Amino acid sequence: MVKIYVLICPIDNRVKYVGRTAFDLRTRLNCHFGGGSGSKKKTAWIKLLKANNLRPTIKQIDEVVSSESLDRENYWIDFYKRSGFDLTNVLKNKPSKSK
Repeated sequence: MVKIYVLICPIDNRVKYVGRTAFDLRTRLNCHFGGGSGSKKKTAWIKLLKANNLRPTIKQIDEVVSSESLDRENYWIDFYKRSGFDLTNVLKNKPSKSK
């Protein structure tokens, strides 16, 4: 099973990022803090938090089978964006299928 999660900003308690993982949430949060992977906007946000000795809260919002995880992640990204949240990520494209 794959967990869909959000990262919540400790400054304003608003959702800033939607992601998915097969790992436990603590491990995934540590990965976000360990490197500069992902969008430039997310990386800048994480650096800002680090500079102020802050960490986001991670919260699971969904759980799905692996084959549905990209669609569900995109659903939640779209949901939060339509709800007015300034997310640091973008909708992800499905890989094209070879014919």
